[in-house]
Amino acid sequence: METDLFAGTTFGRAALKKMAPLPENFRLYCAEWLGEKPEDWKEMRVTGRVFRASKGGKLDSAAYRETKLQVERWNQAWSSNR
Repeated sequence: METDLFAGTTFGRAALKKMAPLPENFRLYCAEWLGEKPEDWKEMRVTGRVFRASKGGKLDSAAYRETKLQVERWNQAWSSNR
């Protein structure tokens, strides 16, 4: 995971700051709102791990695009709920 998609988000920056110090290859890979309805969304749960550097193979561009789309949706939900 060369690109850290969540690191540039508001919740990603907050989570990384709270968990610091972290290894270089640590990446957040999952984020979810806690609460049943959007008006209950006051907290988020983020999940991450250390990934090893890729030594070969192909980047799964479909998975990358899907993850990027999810991040954009979360950013929109986060902005509209503030």
